[in-house]
Amino acid sequence: TSNYMDAIKLDIGSGRNKPSGYTSIDLVQIIDGNKDKTVDIVMDIEKELLPYDDSTVAEVRAMNVLEHLNDLRFALNEMWRVLSPDGCLVGCVPIAGTSSDFKDPTHVRHFTKDTFSYFTGQSLAFPDKPSHPKYADYGFKPWYKIEVIEKHEGDDLIYFKLKPRKI
Repeated sequence: TSNYMDAIKLDIGSGRNKPSGYTSIDLVQIIDGNKDKTVDIVMDIEKELLPYDDSTVAEVRAMNVLEHLNDLRFALNEMWRVLSPDGCLVGCVPIAGTSSDFKDPTHVRHFTKDTFSYFTGQSLAFPDKPSHPKYADYGFKPWYKIEVIEKHEGDDLIYFKLKPRKI
């Protein structure tokens, strides 16, 4: 087995802020002040399959990304697909109703801490599906909630860590 440093780690929507050790994926290529490209894979995560096999990725990082997605289901399900059963999705989103949420006209959805309960838990009618809605299947893959923290100290963000629930 390989160690975590050798594991595949993706940073979705990193733009010019690609963290070390991650493969960056973004909708457009970003050119930095040295005229270097900062995005490793240019693709539309709402429409294109991530270029990785099932259960091969250790971590997906999505910092201030989910609020920009029209097709959240497709993108989250793709992240779920490529993550290993022990992998995790980490990121943050603006808290609904805050200045951080409303100031950006490219935000298309809003999140509260409770939004994440939609993707976690277990459906009463479909045990292999998320808990909400309880008696329907809208196609979201199920996740375990590892941590969801709401912070108002200057950043107005919800930080989350989810693990794919793969049976």
